Amino acid sequence: MADDAPKRKEECPEPREEKERKRAKVEIYVFKNGYRFAIPWWDTWAQNVRGKWFDRKIEDVLTSELPLDITAVNKAIECGHVKIKRRRKTDVTGNGVYEYVLNPNEKIVYKFHRHEPEVLDTPIVIIQKHPELVVVRKPATMPVHPIGRFKRCSLINVLKYTYPELGDLFICHRLDRLVSGCMVFARNKDVAKILATCFAKGQVEKTYVARVLGDFPDDHITVEHSIGLISETPPVYGKVPEDKGGKPACTSFALLKSLGDGTSLVYCYPKTGRTHQIRVHLASTGHPIANDLKYGGDMGDDTPPPGPPEHSKETSCLECQGLSSAPTMTAANRLDKTTLSKGIWLHAMKYKFKSSQSIFESKKAAEAEETHHEYQWEYEDNLPSWALD
Repeated sequence: MADDAPKRKEECPEPREEKERKRAKVEIYVFKNGYRFAIPWWDTWAQNVRGKWFDRKIEDVLTSELPLDITAVNKAIECGHVKIKRRRKTDVTGNGVYEYVLNPNEKIVYKFHRHEPEVLDTPIVIIQKHPELVVVRKPATMPVHPIGRFKRCSLINVLKYTYPELGDLFICHRLDRLVSGCMVFARNKDVAKILATCFAKGQVEKTYVARVLGDFPDDHITVEHSIGLISETPPVYGKVPEDKGGKPACTSFALLKSLGDGTSLVYCYPKTGRTHQIRVHLASTGHPIANDLKYGGDMGDDTPPPGPPEHSKETSCLECQGLSSAPTMTAANRLDKTTLSKGIWLHAMKYKFKSSQSIFESKKAAEAEETHHEYQWEYEDNLPSWALD
C-alpha cells in the first residue's frame, strides 16, 4: 500500500545566488556632492476623518491639509490615487471620489510619489552600545524622526537601514534638525520610559558646544527668560512673556576658548529644553551662533545645496508627470534662506544621567540591595570638526 501512495515531489534547492540576492539590502539612497538623497518612492498619506472634516468634500480637505492645489487633487483622483475607506461598506475610488462628502468612521488614503529633501552625507557614528540602549552621533541637517518632508532621511530610519542588527530603537529625547551630537536611543520600551522620564524631569545634565560671533566673556553667564513662537513661517522663536504664551527657559554659558578669527567656542548648559533655546539665548547675549542666519549669525552659507541626481528630480520624474509629489515641498520653496543645508555650529557633547532606577543588567543586584541608591551614567562625544583648530 505504501508503494501505491503518491511520492512527495522533491523541491529543488534555491540557488545560492538567489538567496544572496534576497538577503541583500535594497538600495534606497543615492549620494552626490556630500549629500544623501532618498530615491523617490510611492508613499501613502492616510488619515482617519476628523470631526472638523465632517460634511466637507474630499477636494476641500486635501487642498487645505496638504500643499496641493485643486488641479493636482483632481489629477490624483483621476489616476486612482485617492481612496475613501469605509467600515462595512465598499471603498470609494475613482470618479466616485469627486464631490464626495466625508462622514465619521472613514479614512482618507492618498498615494503619492515622495521626493525628500537632501541631508548631509555624514556617517552616523555609534558612540556607545549596550543591550539596553545605544548612543550615536547625529549628523546635522537630519531630523531625528520622520516629520514633514522627511521620512527615509530621518535619523531613526537611516539607523534601521544602516545598522539593522540594532533591532528596534525607541526615541527618548530630541535634537533640532540643524544640530549635531549625542543622541540616545533605548532598545526596549521599559528603558525608553525610564530615559524619557529622566529627560522630562530634568534629571539629565546636558552639555553643548557652540561657535559664536565675537569674543565671549570669561565669566559664566546665565540667561533666564521665557521663550515663545514669534513667527510661524518660517518658525522663529524669541523672548515672549509667560502671560503671552512664553515658556520658562534657562541656559548657562562658559567660554571654552577664543579662536582668534572673530569667533569663540562656548560651552552651553541648558537647564530646560525649549525649542531653539540655546540659539535664542545666545543671540540675546550679543553672541549668536556664528553661522545661524536665523538668529543673527553672519557666517552662514545660504546657497542652496546641489540639486538631486537627475532621476530623483521632480521635474524629470516619469512617475510624477502631471502629478504633484505632495506632501513634500516643491523645488521652488524647499529651502528658505535661513534653513541651512549644512547645519549650524551647535553640537550636543555630553549627557549625564541621574536616576533612582537602574537600566543596566549588571546593576540589578545593587538595585535590590540598596533601595535608595542613585545611579549615574554618562556619554560624551568628541568636538566636531568646526570646533578644532
